[in-house]
Amino acid sequence: MVGVLFVAVAFTVNRLLRPVIFSPEKLLTYECGVDPVGEDWAHTQVRYYVYAFLYVIFAVDAIYLFPWATVFAAAGFGAATL
Repeated sequence: MVGVLFVAVAFTVNRLLRPVIFSPEKLLTYECGVDPVGEDWAHTQVRYYVYAFLYVIFAVDAIYLFPWATVFAAAGFGAATL
């Protein structure tokens, strides 16, 4: 409850203290100081997301694999586990 209250108070104070002046330049998309050119839709390759997702799966799998291997490497667990 304290965390939710803290976030709510922070957002409320931010809304009350910020300046509310809109201009056409302020509403433009910011691209590192360069004026936006072209369409607003960018095509991305799905395969990059698949590689990233596979990396995350195997990284998390490795985190649980090493402690499991050290426990079953103890004396008396080798043949029974195999």
